Amino acid sequence: MQRKWILIIIIHCFYSLFSQNKKNIDSLNKIIKLSDSDTLKIKALNSLAKEYWLFKPDSAIPILESAYSLACKINNPKFISATLIYKAYSYSNKNNYDSSIALYTLALKVSEINHLEKNRAGALTGLGNIFNIMGDYDKASGYYIQALKIQEANKDQIGIAKTYNSLGSLFDLQENYPKAIDYYTRSLKIKSQLKDKIAQSLSYNNLGSCYQSLKKYKQAIEHYEKAMEISEELNDLTGMARTYNNLANTYNYTDIQNAIPYHKKALELYSQMNDLTGKANTNFNLAMDYLNVKKYELGFFYLKKSESLANQLELKSLERDIYRSFYKFYSEQKNYQAALEYSLKYIDINDSLYSESKAKVINEINTKYETEKKEKENQLLNIQAKLSSETINRQKIISYFIITALLLTLTLVFFIFKSFKNQREANRIISQQKNIVEEHQKEILDSIHYAKRIQQSLMPTEVYITKILNRLNANK
Repeated sequence: MQRKWILIIIIHCFYSLFSQNKKNIDSLNKIIKLSDSDTLKIKALNSLAKEYWLFKPDSAIPILESAYSLACKINNPKFISATLIYKAYSYSNKNNYDSSIALYTLALKVSEINHLEKNRAGALTGLGNIFNIMGDYDKASGYYIQALKIQEANKDQIGIAKTYNSLGSLFDLQENYPKAIDYYTRSLKIKSQLKDKIAQSLSYNNLGSCYQSLKKYKQAIEHYEKAMEISEELNDLTGMARTYNNLANTYNYTDIQNAIPYHKKALELYSQMNDLTGKANTNFNLAMDYLNVKKYELGFFYLKKSESLANQLELKSLERDIYRSFYKFYSEQKNYQAALEYSLKYIDINDSLYSESKAKVINEINTKYETEKKEKENQLLNIQAKLSSETINRQKIISYFIITALLLTLTLVFFIFKSFKNQREANRIISQQKNIVEEHQKEILDSIHYAKRIQQSLMPTEVYITKILNRLNANK
């Protein structure tokens, strides 16, 4: 069983991988010690943490704590959210996923409040990576898609490339290799346009791993060789060692004799960098190579070296593989006493890992429950906020309606009052005119009556006329 390196490349390519460089470390420590600028110190502390976070995350975390304290001191939201993201990443390297989720979530909130879109997308991608590792692919893909929308809206090509790579890892871990190849290729295209050589090397390694899993070994080797060319050009020792291991693991399926020299080259580089974890795993790979070709003495030699380093570093998973291999080796050599000893060691550490695995599963279930609970609470708060907003809007509409109705009523009352006033004035005028007319009429009637009396006084009465007529008749 070969120790594979591709998983660490898939998950941790969210950031570029850093090999520890003593010169860089010394330079950064000098800036931290001598600089009067808090901003420069924060940048130097974050860069220093990157020198440690992959292989020595325990060393990175205190450095990031200092950077976070300074960022809070100067109240710089951009540095605060960035440092929280780096801390979350370091905790994920320690497999402390609940702390990582909490830190990414906090970074996300800080970024959202302060409209830091790049950091917001980074926190979302980080959360996606954690749930990807935990096997919650639906939740992981949701975070990746959110991050991608933000990055596309802001034309953040670097961010888009990283998220494509993470989506590739999502399908890679689900063994959907064609889909993984599609996203890795999209990521590689952007990285090539940006001329990000280290990122290109990682993409070629990822693609090589997919083709290896599809048993397309020729294509796998071609991609690994492209990755190697870039690493050699940049003198990236970590990248070179990683690719040598990947090439060796591919040759284990086609020509095991070619695997041995590549594993040896990887071991030389890890020794040069004093990367003890790399040395432990590569010694184990070499032991398996020699045992598979029946060179037991060399196999035993590298297996013992791997065991010593694994015990020193407490690499329990590697220790389990080593003890199982020793058991098989001693059984084939008919050294049953030694075989029994290693079988007991294997059983003990396997039980220990099983217990840890159970505890981890329980912890992950609890984390998932708490996360979902928090999400439901946030959804409820959003609903309440929405309802409150709708209530306020409704109240505003009602207020507007009442005010409008009052204004219309007042307007109507005004016009009615004005109309009444005008009518009353008109009636007054008509009444005055009527009185004038009646007075005129009375005057006219009085004149007529007066004239009539005069006329009557001038005209003879009927009695008088009758007497005159009778007298005239009598004279006849």
